[in-house]
Amino acid sequence: MVLLTAAEVAAVLHEDLMEHGKPERGTKRRLVRFDLNHSTVSWGSGAPPPETIGWREFWPMLEECGRDGWPQLIRLPARMAHPDPYLTSDFVAGRLREAATDQWDDQDWP
Repeated sequence: MVLLTAAEVAAVLHEDLMEHGKPERGTKRRLVRFDLNHSTVSWGSGAPPPETIGWREFWPMLEECGRDGWPQLIRLPARMAHPDPYLTSDFVAGRLREAATDQWDDQDWP
C-alpha cells in the first residue's frame, strides 16, 4: 500500500482539475489504474508516476513532521500563541512540551 499527498494527487489529476467549474462537472476520473494481466500501472490523464510513500514509511515520517512543503497545523492555547507564522522546530517542540504538562480550560483555546 502506498500514499500520495494532496499535492501529488492534484498533480496527477491536473488536466481533469482544469475542468473544475465547467458545466461538465461531476465526471468521474480515475486516479490510477492497475493492469494485473500486464503488470502495468497508469496514472490519471496520462500523468507521469508521482512519488509515492510506502505505508510503513509514512508513519515514522509523519512523526518527524513529514516533508518540506507538507502543511503543519499545531493547536496551542491562545496564551501560548506566537505572532510569527514561521517558527523553528525547537520553539514548537518547547511549546508542545509545555502544553503537554500544562493545565488549561476551554476558554484558553482560540
